[in-house]
Amino acid sequence: MITLNLHNEKFNSKIKVHYTGEIKRELCEKLIDYFWLNNSSEFKDEIKLVKESKRRGIKVFRLSYNNQNYYLKKNSHTRISKKIQIFLRGPEGVRNLKNVNKLLQANISTAKPLFALTKRNLVSHDSIFITEKADGIGLNEYIRFGNLNNNERIIQSLGRLWAKLINNNFSHQDPALDNFFININKEKVKWTLIDLDDIYSMPFLPKIVVMHTLARFIAKIYIFSFKYDISLFKGRELILFLKEFYRNYNRNFGFEKLVNKIEKLVINKIIKRDKKDMILSDESLIGIYNKYK
Repeated sequence: MITLNLHNEKFNSKIKVHYTGEIKRELCEKLIDYFWLNNSSEFKDEIKLVKESKRRGIKVFRLSYNNQNYYLKKNSHTRISKKIQIFLRGPEGVRNLKNVNKLLQANISTAKPLFALTKRNLVSHDSIFITEKADGIGLNEYIRFGNLNNNERIIQSLGRLWAKLINNNFSHQDPALDNFFININKEKVKWTLIDLDDIYSMPFLPKIVVMHTLARFIAKIYIFSFKYDISLFKGRELILFLKEFYRNYNRNFGFEKLVNKIEKLVINKIIKRDKKDMILSDESLIGIYNKYK
């Protein structure tokens, strides 16, 4: 079991550095200068914006520095409700560091964290969370350019990963496929989680939360596959995934009941995304849809 101790250092009256191991001070100071002080041009060619959500106040950057690749997630919120939320539970960057610690304690791999930076505002905090680039590729890329069909090893390992998350009371509110990195060799399949904002450690997960969490992820796989016209996760693959999850799930819940509940929730979530045409064009989904309509 890995445990990381969280340390805090004050950079100035408003900015703090939060870290769990040996800190890269030069990189830390240059990032503070680039984003929050003089906005220096030192990283002008090395740092690239790769993702942005204006609604959520999030920007993700890729940084190449000293022959190493890093990812930075910058949270800067303008909505009052989000500022109040951060005021009550703390900055997102620090919460991500704490999440990493809890996930590693459960033997769940994450992108290696370096540190988090926080800047205090009037009633809230902006934050930047920095990690090394994770090994492998996102599940979305693997599905698009690889093949999950008949690959029992990958599907079963995915079922075990979800059992481990849920057995340790982690709820993933937005399990986007590109946040599950897969790295495959001859001996094993390794999964690494990135972008931890929507993972929550709970004292206890009710069964209904477990069902919705799994159905949310499965629905995303179906929707992504439909978008790129990929025949994926047919009835056999879905049952294989659920069997492996059930085999490793440590709570008493009948398998047939689990399958029925998940299937129904997946159909409902796909319909709520206005994708009923997708259901009607997929042989395995139309069978499930007719079963519960």
